[in-house]
Amino acid sequence: MQNTNIYLKQGGSELVVGAGGKIVVEAGGDIEGIADISAVNWGNLPSKPAVIASGADKAAARTAIDAAVDTHDHAVIEDTDSGLAAAADLQSLAVALSTRIKALEDAATGG
Repeated sequence: MQNTNIYLKQGGSELVVGAGGKIVVEAGGDIEGIADISAVNWGNLPSKPAVIASGADKAAARTAIDAAVDTHDHAVIEDTDSGLAAAADLQSLAVALSTRIKALEDAATGG
C-alpha cells in the first residue's frame, strides 16, 4: 500500500509531507543534517509575538502583558452632522443617549 501523504519526489532527492501527513521522531531517534536543532528555543525563535518574547514563563509573560500600555480608551468623538456629542467612554455615551431618549419621550407624552 502506498502512502500518498508522505512520499519521495520523482528522482528521490526530496521527501514530501503532504496534508494529513506528519513525521514522528521516536525516543532515541535523530534527524540528521540539521545543525544543532537543540539550540532552537523560545529565546531565539524569530518572529514570535512580543508577548511570548516578554517572559521566560507564564508568570513573566503575564506581568509583561499587564504592564503594557493600553491606548484603547473607547472615547466617542463628536459627529456634528448627526448631533452626536463627544463622550469619554461607552458608558458616558449610553448615559447621554438614555437621557436624550427619555427627554424626547417625556416631551412627546407630556410627562
